[in-house]
Formats: sequence, C-alpha cells, structure tokens
Amino acid sequence: MKILISILYILMVFGCTKEESNIHDQGVIDEPNTDTSEEITPRPSATPESEIVEPTQEHRIIDGTRPELQLLSTSQIRNHLKCIDPRYDLTKVQAESIMAIGDEPNQGTNAFLLPNLYSVGDDIIQKNIDLIDGELSLTKTGTKLNTPSLDYLVALSNIANVVGHNCEILQKSNNSIDSNACDCKTVDGITKIVDECLVILNLSDENRQLLKDEFQEQCNTDPKAAISSLIASWGYVISP
Repeated sequence: MKILISILYILMVFGCTKEESNIHDQGVIDEPNTDTSEEITPRPSATPESEIVEPTQEHRIIDGTRPELQLLSTSQIRNHLKCIDPRYDLTKVQAESIMAIGDEPNQGTNAFLLPNLYSVGDDIIQKNIDLIDGELSLTKTGTKLNTPSLDYLVALSNIANVVGHNCEILQKSNNSIDSNACDCKTVDGITKIVDECLVILNLSDENRQLLKDEFQEQCNTDPKAAISSLIASWGYVISP
C-alpha cells in the first residue's frame, strides 16, 4: 500500500512538473517586460536644423520701385474725363460716329468707328478695355505700362473722338445749360480743363499760359478737334 502511494506521489509530481514545463515551452505565459531603460528615438524633422536658413535683412527688402510715369488704365481714364465736364457722360457712341457699311475711313465729319465693332449706345471706354488695360493680371497687381503700344494709341484715339463728338452735340444744343458743356472758350473753362486734365505737366507759368492760349484758339475754331486732341495727348494719359 505504501509502495502504491509512493508511486502515485511520484507520478503526480512528475506530471505537474512536465505540464508546467510544456506551458513555458509553448510561450503561453511570458513574464512582463519591466525594462524601461530603452530610449525613444525622436522623429526626424522635415528640414534638418543645420539646413534652416534664417531670413536676412536682404531677404526682407521688397522692391517697390515703379516707373516715373505710368499710363492711365480704363478706370482712370473714365474718372479723368471729369476734367472735361463732370456733369455729363461723354463716352456713349452716337449713330453719326459709326461709318456706314462700305464707307472708307475718314469720310464724313463724325464717322470714324467701324460698324462691325461698334453699335449705337456702346460705352467707348468699355469697348476698348482690352486694348487699354491689356492683361487683366497687370491691373490687379497694379502693374501698368509706361510706354504706349499701338493698340493703346488706337483705343485712346477712339475714346477722344467720341468724347469730342459728344461735347460738340451738347454745345450745339438749344438748351442754354447744355450749350455750355465742355467749355473751352471762356477763360475759366480753359483754365479748368488745362489745369485739371494736364495736371502731370510740370510747366512754368509762362508755358502753361501759352498752352491755354493755343488751346483756346483751337476751341474757337473747332472745339471738337481741340478736346479730342487734348484727350489723345501724351500729357492726358500719363500719371505720376
């Protein structure tokens, strides 16, 4: 009996030891890793510190240099026309300004616009916006030409002729108020137009008076041509 008990005891001890050994061999039970000595490696930055370039004073300088003179944009030309007469919209195309189909340029006293490009009532400045302003991006950034292109001069001539023609129509009106429109015959009218329209011209008092006298003489003969010539002049379309 004692021998049987001894044998059972040996089997129980041996069996438990073997089972425990199998559990460890199978990796079911692992001791937790309590080692906290391992360091965490930081993630590298997008740009190594050694390659970061601090902005210098030279980098911060913005070149705001602009040409001494710049051409007026369409919006500036429209606003500038107030120097002729602020009471009227002088930019509408009249029927007499449009050539009949088949006519040659320069025929007639007022016909100077091509019929396939213009219609009665058109705003002459708006119709020439592409020729005056050029690239839209330039206007948005404040960059404008300081030398007129051929397109610019053609568009400006069209604008000047339409304004001169509208002034002529008003001056021939039976209405006493309209007949004084675009006044370039009186001393006050001449002074206002020359001083405000040609404000960029840095003239001496003597030369400015000579200009006023010449302008008035032309106005007395042909006010439409005088006003048109002034608007199409270099002094009218440049800004400081």
